[in-house]
This record gives sequence, C-alpha cells and structure tokens, in this order.
Amino acid sequence: MSKMSRKQFLRWEKLRMRGERLYIAKAAMVYGVLAFVGLNALSWAWSGTALAREFVILYPILGAIFGMVAWSINEQRFAAFLEHKRATARPQPKGSR
Repeated sequence: MSKMSRKQFLRWEKLRMRGERLYIAKAAMVYGVLAFVGLNALSWAWSGTALAREFVILYPILGAIFGMVAWSINEQRFAAFLEHKRATARPQPKGSR
C-alpha cells in the first residue's frame, strides 16, 4: 500500500465527510458502467456476442464491491497518514499555543 500525500489526505478527508454510503453508491454507478463496457467488450472479443441480460445485476454488484474495497484501502492509508503525522510531530513547549 502506498503512502498518502498531503494532497491526497485533504481530498480523502473531504470525500469521507460525505459518508461511506454515498461514496460506495457513486463507485457502484461509475465502476458498474465500466464493468458493463469492459465485460461486454471482452465477451464480444472472445465469442462475438454480448453478455446475456441476466448479467445486468452483476455490474452494480461489482461496482459496489470495488467501492467497498477502495473505501477500506483509503481509510487505512488515511489512518496511517495521521499516525505518521502524530509520531513525527514536535512537542509543544509548555505555555505556548
């Protein structure tokens, strides 16, 4: 897992304030469309036909799974960034703020 830069930290902080459900719902839509296009393109290249209509439920499920994985990875990176920041912070002298 790569370290989170300050810019990524600030961006993720904004995104996480909106909530996990919204993030996963948006990911389900975006990655669901990408899964639809990608899987149908692979099916067409492999067999010359599009995937069956029954697979239509598969796309949002794949998108939601990807969203949950992305959320958890970013949360881990966010926590690691905060931990590193706390560990490297200079102690404040008494009486100063």
